[in-house]
Amino acid sequence: MNASFKYIDTDEKLLQVYKVWRECQYLALDTEFMRASSFFPHLALLQIADEDQTYVIDPLAIKDPSPIVELLQSSVIWVIHSCTEDLEALEHFYGVRPKRVFDSQLAADFVGLGHSMGYANLVEALETISLPKEHTRSNWLKRPLSEAQLNYAALDVVYLLSIQQTLSNQLQEQGKWEWFVQECAFLIKPQDDADNYYQKINGAWKLSPKQLALLKSLCSWREVEARRLDKPRNHVVSGQV
Repeated sequence: MNASFKYIDTDEKLLQVYKVWRECQYLALDTEFMRASSFFPHLALLQIADEDQTYVIDPLAIKDPSPIVELLQSSVIWVIHSCTEDLEALEHFYGVRPKRVFDSQLAADFVGLGHSMGYANLVEALETISLPKEHTRSNWLKRPLSEAQLNYAALDVVYLLSIQQTLSNQLQEQGKWEWFVQECAFLIKPQDDADNYYQKINGAWKLSPKQLALLKSLCSWREVEARRLDKPRNHVVSGQV
């Protein structure tokens, strides 16, 4: 399946499309990032779609990211599927998060289509289109990216605005719109659970109060070190009890 998209890899191209995007109410967004050997997700590709066109942006080639930063802080509502890690990647790379999001995975859950529904399954359910999956495990930081990889990435946003409209109508019809908006606002806020991460350790409930206090201290230290070194938590200290 081929997607029609424009590739943005210069400041000049980005500035041109920025002038179009800043007039939009909704923009679809997805990211490709790598974090297999790091604590933070490292942004490698940015996909944006408006009502007329899909764009694939190489953030590593852009010298002046201010148009993206300004858009993220504007009144644009960003349509993202399962936005948590995308927001992390954007914040780590650009230093900001979007001010407003429409999470299509959350919306699908609200209207009863399914809990934690994947993007491909949602596209198939609402658009009756099957998306390819062969580049799921690509090394997105490697350059140059193939046309097939770029096409795969573009498809991740091609249908998001259509899906947003369908889900918005269903949320309104079911009287869930305001509730959904409140939940999306909560998703935007960084969830820093460094001091409570010990609760996610398997088997922590078996420990005595003294052992649990030691585990909490160790997990807090590990969180700080993992961020400082930009290494996965388990590369600092194993998470097994």
